[in-house]
Amino acid sequence: MPRPRPRASDRALTAEIAHAQELPLCLQHPRRYLHVPKSALYGLAAGFIALPLLAVVTHPLWLTALARFLYVDGPPQPADAILVLGGGEGEREEWAAHLYFQGYAPLLITSGEVPPRLGEKRTFAEISRAALLDHGVPTEAILMLPTTTSTYDEARQSRALLESWGARTLLVISDPYHMRRSVLTFRKVYRGSPVELIFVATPTSWFRFERWWTRERELLVVFAEYQKLLFYLCEGRLW
Repeated sequence: MPRPRPRASDRALTAEIAHAQELPLCLQHPRRYLHVPKSALYGLAAGFIALPLLAVVTHPLWLTALARFLYVDGPPQPADAILVLGGGEGEREEWAAHLYFQGYAPLLITSGEVPPRLGEKRTFAEISRAALLDHGVPTEAILMLPTTTSTYDEARQSRALLESWGARTLLVISDPYHMRRSVLTFRKVYRGSPVELIFVATPTSWFRFERWWTRERELLVVFAEYQKLLFYLCEGRLW
């Protein structure tokens, strides 16, 4: 007798069995391998709820730490020159003049191009020079770098200048929130240079680490500084 031809349903079942045998066991029997106890699911859900609550409760700690990370400071030391980084609200020049009259360096260097202020035609270097003159620093003790466009540019131009003099030490001054990026940038640019770098933050009168996120001025500078840090990192200017 001729063998009966398999029905279409039988052929489909045979194909499904063959396909299943090719699959990993975890896919053949997903419930057996992917079973998660309810207690674990409850714990996972509790963790998702607890983490945001923990962040809210502890935010004064980690937000303060976020701002303090930007701060780098050291004791003033005698140097061949003091570089006043462009920008700020005048505290950089006040502190630089104080260190000058204390005898830490015979020369002050100001830097920075024209700031993005409506109607301002003077460069940051010229504005800084005028502030130093107001604090009593003599004209002959001030040198300007009026074409620098960034902290990175200030590092490059100052290195070329100091090495052309044969200088050995440079004291760099800026605001507390600007110091981390300044230190990383200058150390990268001065790598291999005989010039030793000294970093001193201004004892600023307005920036406070505690609860900085509750004051618009501090909030803006901290966010701006982290944006610039990220940009410098992507551009390879920090390491």
